[in-house]
Amino acid sequence: MIYNITLLLGLLFFLIGFVVTFLAVPAFIYIAKRYKIVDHPDGKLKKHLQVTPYLGGLSIFLSIMIYTMVSIGFFGLKLNISFVFSLFILLLLGLLDDKFRISPLIKLIGQSAASLFFLTLNPNLFFNNIILLIWSLAIINSINLIDIMDGLATVVSFWALVSVAVFIILTSGNISLLFMNITIAGALSAFFYYNRPTAKIYLGDAGSLFLGGLLAYSLILIDWNKYNNYSFFIPVIVMAIPILEVFFLIIIRLYNKKPVYYGTPDHFAIYLKNKKYSVYKILFLCSFVSFLLLVAGLSVFLNYVSFIEMIFLAILFITMWLNIVF
Repeated sequence: MIYNITLLLGLLFFLIGFVVTFLAVPAFIYIAKRYKIVDHPDGKLKKHLQVTPYLGGLSIFLSIMIYTMVSIGFFGLKLNISFVFSLFILLLLGLLDDKFRISPLIKLIGQSAASLFFLTLNPNLFFNNIILLIWSLAIINSINLIDIMDGLATVVSFWALVSVAVFIILTSGNISLLFMNITIAGALSAFFYYNRPTAKIYLGDAGSLFLGGLLAYSLILIDWNKYNNYSFFIPVIVMAIPILEVFFLIIIRLYNKKPVYYGTPDHFAIYLKNKKYSVYKILFLCSFVSFLLLVAGLSVFLNYVSFIEMIFLAILFITMWLNIVF
């Protein structure tokens, strides 16, 4: 009975996220154009053919606000206020960058402030603050970095949210966190309609930063060590695509003697496009790989693979990824 209720509520919140975002996006397209919060093609990294509005992230964040009101007002679910407020800080930080282009240092300080606010207000996370802060900053920036092609960050984030939801269910975790992730998955499904090639609107930094925070903090709140000795690897497995993007961008930029924060065309999606992959083929590839990563995470969680087998599979995956991309 309890599972049937959870399933119905999950479907309800997915539809709430979908409908809210689907209806809100046209309004945010108008606002972005009206106040010139737009992305201009530069012929280098930004090769889209027309000026494209930002503020897609606001349409998705709006579904969190609606979810908050519905979940508290109608179902009495308890929300982690520090979680939501930290995401709001990231949203505002990204919005400032979308409009005024703030420096990488200011962005890093703002991301750190949001993450520390979340970590310090959750006492059980206090003693792991340094490790979890590094994790948070890595995931926040990884979603921001893969947002360089129509639909890419949307698709990768959607699959990551699905994976998070699956593990919250398996660990009998926070039901409110589960429904929040499902709501945003619904919102991303609707947003993809507008963000698919050729995109009518972008997530912008406002969207990519808060989505990165949502994923980083959600994975932190799952008690991985309760289940087996290797479960703490699962977040890395689930987020392997954006993590590898960050890792190889850092390596390539350092090799080329460029600052790691300096924009270069060394993203995996651009390499694939240069190999004549269509945008839709890249999105399908990322979806398929994300599904395989979810299966791999489940195999680790359910003790179907040993530690040695997990390391072997990780090496095999990275080798195959490098072969496909490069």
